[in-house]
This record gives sequence, C-alpha cells and structure tokens, in this order.
Amino acid sequence: MIKALIIEDQPNIAAHLHNLLTTNFSDIQIVGVCDTVSTSLDAIKQHHPDLVFMDVELTHPETGFDILRKLTSIDFKVIFTTAHNQYAIQAIKFSALDFLLKPIDEDELREAIQRFVSSQKRTSPEQKESLLTYSPGDQNSRMGFADLNGLNFVKVGDIIFCEAESSQTAIHMAGGKKYVVSRTLKDCEDNLTPFDFCRIHKSYVINMLHLEKYQKGDGGYVILSNGKQLDVSKTYKDDLVARFRKL
Repeated sequence: MIKALIIEDQPNIAAHLHNLLTTNFSDIQIVGVCDTVSTSLDAIKQHHPDLVFMDVELTHPETGFDILRKLTSIDFKVIFTTAHNQYAIQAIKFSALDFLLKPIDEDELREAIQRFVSSQKRTSPEQKESLLTYSPGDQNSRMGFADLNGLNFVKVGDIIFCEAESSQTAIHMAGGKKYVVSRTLKDCEDNLTPFDFCRIHKSYVINMLHLEKYQKGDGGYVILSNGKQLDVSKTYKDDLVARFRKL
C-alpha cells in the first residue's frame, strides 16, 4: 500500500484530488490532507508518507517549497500541483517526480503515479535517493527546459544528444524532434552527466543509452540510435572509451 499525503489549501481542489485517488487507485492510502506548512511538517513526521501531492502556493506567503526547505531529510517522492506553470523550473530544482497543472487531469495523474510505482520497483528502500537529488542513471526521469515556445518536459531517456549552437544548445530527441534552448552545452552536460551522458567533442554530449557503435580512429566517431554520425575529439576519447567499457 502506498501512503500518500495531500497538501492543498483549497478545500474543493483537495477533495477533488482525494476523490480521484481513492476512486481510481486502490493501492493508495490517503494518510492526511494538510493546508499549511506547519501541519504538513507534522503530518510528514507522523505518517512517513511514500508520496506527497504538494500544492506550490499555500496561504500567502507560504509555499510547498518552504516545507521541503525545512526538512532535514526527505525520503518520499513529490508530485507538485499548481495552477501556475512558472513554478516548474523551481520544481525541477527540487527534483520533483512530476509537475501537474490544475485542474488535474486524470490521465496525467495516472501517468505520474505509474512513474512513482516504476521508480519504487527500480529502487530498494536502502537505496532510495533523497528528493533533492536525481537518481543517477534513471533515464525515466523527466527534465524541464525552456525554449522560445515555452516550457518543455521530456523524458531523459528520449534525449539522443545535445549539440552546441553558439551560446545555445540544440537538444536532439528520439523521433526527430529538436529543441533549441538558451543554455550552454556545458550547462547541459553538468545536468545530464548523472544520467550517463558523455561529452565526446567540444560540440557534442551524447546519451550512452543511444550509442550504437564507436569506430576507432585518431579520435574516431560514434553512430547513435537515430543513425547520426558524430566525430569524437582526441580530448574526450579516453573518457568515452572508459564509459563504453562499463556498458
């Protein structure tokens, strides 16, 4: 049984989420509904939930982020709920399991809970990561980034490679989709390295999950799952080969 806590300061929204969970998910036990930072902290200490549905905006000036900052350790997963997507970037920094916009869609809720169930199957209780860090190598995690059209959430495992484009970075996805973000390739590398991404060139960071072939040479080249051939520079060759041997 999954112990879940709802943190929401609007009674009608809390009741709606409570109803969705109890009606559609028999393996979820609602251990409490809270509407302030202090009551939420007490409930977390008392019930030790596995999963917390956390509203971002509580009674002004309190926020759900305040709850996380006050905890000395976090051994549960968080699904943020809010009517305002401007909080998505901050939610990413807290490594939220998911980020649901209100009104909460039943199908999106189901996907979020399935993501939680999958994460629990992959991780034993002794190996659980803190909410405040991504699980290394967990390519089912979602990552958010902004481009000219807005905020995008993608599964890390669907990123094939990142390519430097001046001061921006092109993110090449499975299926051929491409996002251009206003971040340097170094920024992307720092965020993606824990997920088994590897820098192979001053212009490329690849997802080792999508590595199909490495051809030796002065630096050599790689072929990725989308058929793309990318040069490997001598500077990064040794690191790539070391990663490749671990596969």
